Amino acid sequence: MESKKDIYYLWVQYTTKNEEDFFWQFVKGFVKIWESQLDLDWSRLPDWLTVKHDSGPHLSRLPEELLPAVGKFMFLAKEEMEKVVTAS
Repeated sequence: MESKKDIYYLWVQYTTKNEEDFFWQFVKGFVKIWESQLDLDWSRLPDWLTVKHDSGPHLSRLPEELLPAVGKFMFLAKEEMEKVVTAS
């Protein structure tokens, strides 16, 4: 099982070596750690009156550059999809 220490190591590897594989390993480990505590059923919206404020990781504990990295990979995915749509 992934531990927070394990994924922290993956994050350090990603930020120092800038290798995409480490980012994806970090994301998989992050999800594995937190998925049991979060309701990830996207077919229905959560009842916001019953959601606990501390369900999931606190933003202050996330790696500093996580959101920019996620944004980068979302941008790259968007570009790839646009290429596929344009080629069709």
